[in-house]
Amino acid sequence: LGKNHILDSGSFKSVLTANGIDTFFTTTALFNQMILNDTLGDTGVKNVLFGGEKADPGLVEKAVQRYPGIAFTHVYGPTETTVFASAHHFGDEVDPAIPIGKPLHNKQCYVLDAALTPVPVGVVGELYIGGLGLARGYLNRPALTAEKFVINPFYDEKNSRSSKQLYRTGDLVRWLANGSLVFIARADHQVKVRGFRIELGEIEHALTGHSEIKEAVVLAREIGDNNTQLVAYLVSSEAGQQDAELIEQVRGHLRQVLPDYMVPAAFVV
Repeated sequence: LGKNHILDSGSFKSVLTANGIDTFFTTTALFNQMILNDTLGDTGVKNVLFGGEKADPGLVEKAVQRYPGIAFTHVYGPTETTVFASAHHFGDEVDPAIPIGKPLHNKQCYVLDAALTPVPVGVVGELYIGGLGLARGYLNRPALTAEKFVINPFYDEKNSRSSKQLYRTGDLVRWLANGSLVFIARADHQVKVRGFRIELGEIEHALTGHSEIKEAVVLAREIGDNNTQLVAYLVSSEAGQQDAELIEQVRGHLRQVLPDYMVPAAFVV
């Protein structure tokens, strides 16, 4: 779908109805807008999967109450694990922790400390994922591959679903007593915006690659309704440069070297 269909609730609702779509996945940010705008009413939709960012408990509860005929599922999983690794299906009562769920059938999830030792239920640790669908690494990036894909100390050669490596997600989570996982925060300098995992340092590096930028810092800011926005703070290397003109130049530079979702929404000079 084009952006005009996705961002316009009336247009998106028409697409759902006209095409008889009963199941779809969306990012959490778009899910929030759908619930706020009552996009899903009278569409014939039966299943909605959403994920990619931390969800708002109030909006999830509103969705469950407003649309009793729709099954809502919170899914989790990075690209390196071929996307979904766990899922949580919401019933009539919504857990305010908004779990990312239990591991899917062909995946194993481990919550480990710095020594790769499992932590007890309720204790925060880093999430490692193994199983079928695990990537082999990053193309032509051996150092990053070695950092993120580690030897699986729990590998079971008798289990066809076990993998020799684990993917280190960089996400801090904890187990619930019922076997579900709850996301707590990122353990590194990465953030998620509109479902995309972004390394802030990569944007800062691109900014300082512009001839008129001396220093740059990029931060992720929460902007209402649990939406995240990138803001770039810049120090110009040229005195007297007009801020508006410089910002347009820098924005154009970033669009040449980075994907659109990595271009900050706001700039401060």
